[in-house]
Amino acid sequence: MHITAESTTWAHALKPFLTFLGTLEDSSKDPGAITFQGERDSVTITAISHTLHLQQTLPAKINKPGSSIIPFIPFYQFLKTLSAGAFTLTTKGANCTITSKEQTNCELKLKMISSENIPPFSPSRTPEVTWTIPSAPLIDSLPSLLPYVEKHHTRPALQGFLFHLTASSKPLLSIIGTDGHRLAKYDLPLETLENPHDSPMKYIISKHTIHILIDMGRHLPASESWLMTATKNQVTFTFGCASLTNTLIEGQYVNYRAIIPSTSTFTVRRSSTSFHEAVRRMNTVNNTVDHPIRITADDRRMTLTTKDHMIGDGLDSIDVHSSSLNNSIEFNTKFLLDLLKAFDQEMITWKRNSSDSPSCFTGDNHPDLLFIVMPTVTKT
Repeated sequence: MHITAESTTWAHALKPFLTFLGTLEDSSKDPGAITFQGERDSVTITAISHTLHLQQTLPAKINKPGSSIIPFIPFYQFLKTLSAGAFTLTTKGANCTITSKEQTNCELKLKMISSENIPPFSPSRTPEVTWTIPSAPLIDSLPSLLPYVEKHHTRPALQGFLFHLTASSKPLLSIIGTDGHRLAKYDLPLETLENPHDSPMKYIISKHTIHILIDMGRHLPASESWLMTATKNQVTFTFGCASLTNTLIEGQYVNYRAIIPSTSTFTVRRSSTSFHEAVRRMNTVNNTVDHPIRITADDRRMTLTTKDHMIGDGLDSIDVHSSSLNNSIEFNTKFLLDLLKAFDQEMITWKRNSSDSPSCFTGDNHPDLLFIVMPTVTKT
């Protein structure tokens, strides 16, 4: 195989493959394997694991068609160091050589990888459900959901995000993440929903897949849309010349609707910016972000306090609009910081029923985002 392509374009477009294969620190242990298939005027690049299949087609001049499997991470790192301009990739025997058109004395020689090292994975070609959603709002909101997954392996279903499709006159995709102590939900209206069925359309998708989707989406024009297809055990995300297929996580997801309060007796409204700044100030007193912050609110003021037996005490207060008097509750500091990052200089509403019930946070500019946080200590 002998191909010529533009280095900057390729380096930019191949970032999702780096996320797919792991961080740069992993390169000494596993350089990653990707398959190149060059024909006509493009190269199809494929990365495969036991649960994921990522494929993208990029423009190239095919001087000699063919296919090869090369170690991706050293190839990607080398490509990023090249000046803007063309590079060539040539395979001969068991070796692959990459050279720069602009830097004539620069080349990289890699040993190709045997196909025996590629795990088997077969994307399904017969989708049961198909839906289309706009890219921009999805990619803007997904990063806010990333902290909301179970980190341990005791509950596999909670190590992914639930994609819940609702078929109605206005089809809706709800994306839910929870770690058992807090919950995030994002509602996104669908452009189309084809072949919906009566059984629950629920799919649990890994956090790793969401990371890759975010990288893929950042290379899309804001006006582009995603085509998503689902089978019994796979979901495929497609746009343009790229696709990502994910093997679904098996298991029963929690009944998230039962966690979301339907009513509330206590409401606080405040600017997200001042609330975020106050929590960050209190966090300077704590040894760790897991340290609790106590919040007490009356009808006009919200007071934040924290204590650390080694460092000292912290106190801050901000103006609020509240519907109740003398309410006090404690939160994990990290949980508050994570949810407040999702709101951008807007009024947020905090609702709850009692000091030991779930608290619900929403923003005026993000009505489609909902965060639920459980208190850490209950005192009245």
